[in-house]
Amino acid sequence: MTGAELETEVQNIVGRESDTVLITDARCTRWLNQAQRMIAEKCPGVHELGFKNTTSVDFTQSLSFGLAEFTVGDDTASNHVCHVFGVHYLDGNESRELVFTHTDQFDSIRSDPTHSDYGFDKPFRWTRRGNNIEILPLSACAYCDKDMRLDGDFYPREFTTNDSSESSLNDADEGLILFATAKAWKAIGDEVRAQRTMREFTNPDPRGGEDFGWLEDYKRQNDELHEWDGGWYSDEVV
Repeated sequence: MTGAELETEVQNIVGRESDTVLITDARCTRWLNQAQRMIAEKCPGVHELGFKNTTSVDFTQSLSFGLAEFTVGDDTASNHVCHVFGVHYLDGNESRELVFTHTDQFDSIRSDPTHSDYGFDKPFRWTRRGNNIEILPLSACAYCDKDMRLDGDFYPREFTTNDSSESSLNDADEGLILFATAKAWKAIGDEVRAQRTMREFTNPDPRGGEDFGWLEDYKRQNDELHEWDGGWYSDEVV
């Protein structure tokens, strides 16, 4: 469904067709975009949001690299990095994957990484601090201008009001409608319907059955690795 069709669906469900006062097109669009961001954040590794960037950023004698410098997705003005799964130093057979280090340990290793006492070397560690990647140690000149590979996923393109395009997420219309409808019921003042609809979006079956909330079910679908053989054979292939 297009963004415009999703807006209309939400308005129809709550009985506010073509509402220009409370459940407006603009508010429905905002709720749909909130749902998209939540899905991206709560379901890391959604297949259609994955990326591998090897061209946007080179290593330099810098500590920090902004995630906004990396081009991701089809709409580079609208797509932004959500999760980062790995950072690599690329230089032929000298390439290496940098070791992720939690910020606490990262800071305990070198409280002031840019100080001249530490010198420079081939990058070995990385951490994420806000919307930036930090590396240790800072690159020596011999290791500068080498490509930085960043693996991760990105936020879906945001809808504009009455958008004629579909969501970047595959098969997510039901979830987007549930979330936006819950927000609409809350705006109307029907707290019971708002909570019930939001539970359908987020929560597992309270009776302990096999049914999960939509968000959990969507996450499980993307967690399945049908291609992997468990390492029985492929890890030995050279």
